[in-house]
Amino acid sequence: MRAIAVVLSAVLFASISAHAQLRPVGLPSQVIRAITAEQGDPDDRWFPVTANALFAATDSGMVMQGRTWDDGKRWVPIGPFTDPPADIVTLCVQHWGAGPMDGLHLFAAVRTHGVAEAPVLLRNGVSMFGGPDSVWERADSGLVRGGVIPTVQAMTAMYYSGHEPPQPVLAWTTNGPWRGSPGGVFWEPSGGVGGIVYAMDVTPKWFGGNVWAAGRQAPLSGDAAAYRSTDAGLTWTSFLFPRTGQAWARAVAVAPGHPDTAYVGVNDEVQRTTDGGFSWSRVLTMAGANVIALACDPHEPAHIYAASDSPEFSLRRSTDLGATWQVIAAEEEPFPAAVTCMTVALIDTVPLGNPARRGLFLGTDGTGVWRYEMADSPSPVEVPPAAVTPRMRVYPNPARGRAMLEVTLAAAQPQRLRIRDMLGRTLWSAEREAMPAGTSSISLPVDRLSPGTYIVSIAGAAVLLRVLR
Repeated sequence: MRAIAVVLSAVLFASISAHAQLRPVGLPSQVIRAITAEQGDPDDRWFPVTANALFAATDSGMVMQGRTWDDGKRWVPIGPFTDPPADIVTLCVQHWGAGPMDGLHLFAAVRTHGVAEAPVLLRNGVSMFGGPDSVWERADSGLVRGGVIPTVQAMTAMYYSGHEPPQPVLAWTTNGPWRGSPGGVFWEPSGGVGGIVYAMDVTPKWFGGNVWAAGRQAPLSGDAAAYRSTDAGLTWTSFLFPRTGQAWARAVAVAPGHPDTAYVGVNDEVQRTTDGGFSWSRVLTMAGANVIALACDPHEPAHIYAASDSPEFSLRRSTDLGATWQVIAAEEEPFPAAVTCMTVALIDTVPLGNPARRGLFLGTDGTGVWRYEMADSPSPVEVPPAAVTPRMRVYPNPARGRAMLEVTLAAAQPQRLRIRDMLGRTLWSAEREAMPAGTSSISLPVDRLSPGTYIVSIAGAAVLLRVLR
């Protein structure tokens, strides 16, 4: 019996080791611009894993559809078949339903370059078996206003089942954040913030309202910024990363099931908050390259992956909330090129009999799509408890001559209050050496400001103030 146990242990260890390897899964020699995958609901009792569809956009303007579980044996081109080819910025999947009656909407954000094209295309009714089972259609109603065609830089979506109400699709354009109706057929602008965003993430995917985004305070100047919404994109709060010179935030990931823990890639650093943006700490520096993509394990909130835009393949993994990091490298030829994008998906049990797995799917700069199968941490890691996110509001808003800032802090500490214009220039600041925990009110010098829109920030949070004549 002991010999049998040893043999079984060896087989199990070999299986886990093999699954942990980095391996190509199709589209060799292709440059991957964007990648996304259908994600099953891990909490569904009857259909815990329904993920099977994988989508990759190439630099030729074509979306390829694959399957998460077949090692790249079949990829099908599904369009959009346009002339000239579409310049695809990002892809987004919205899953609806559960089990055999489920489906998904696939969105493609298209860069318009001033040409009268749709900034968002929709393809619904996608089948797990691929093929031309549906066509692309425009999904930009409301986005194009006054003849101005915005560029969508980032998209994300909450999923829903028959037991939950339909959820919106979220997009951040060169005109700010937008909410799309389920299926993305009509869009309305969200209020509260400006700036430009390059990445968005939401948790939980199924029927969640917590969204994080990463970008800049202004398109051409200003500090890098993180943005958070706790009401499915209706309102947003911004958190700034002050720096000298140019700073960019191009990647974001939220720890599943712990909405106050988020990671943002700022230039070559990974910044982490565990208290909803109240405080940030640097947990990784990828010297000589910028953080281009971040992803969290859907079953392990303490597991985070980071990739850089280094000319060589560069991927790191942490199993302790970013405290320590390991390098993930290909162990044998062929070797992957630089990472361009990545997504996480639960890998379906199809074909029947295969165990359910979790995969990190990577798009690369000329070597197609790769997969890293996630291995559980050898020891559990405690996730910090959720903290109270700082709250702030300005009233009256819009204001004439006088306004008050009301801010609620989780702990007493010194703070710097700033008022800046939309280009990020500081117009007024004040140091508060002893800001108490709880709610405080501060008078703002609105009479010194010209009519316009301004950014009021304190404690890592920010709110827009509109000043009238």
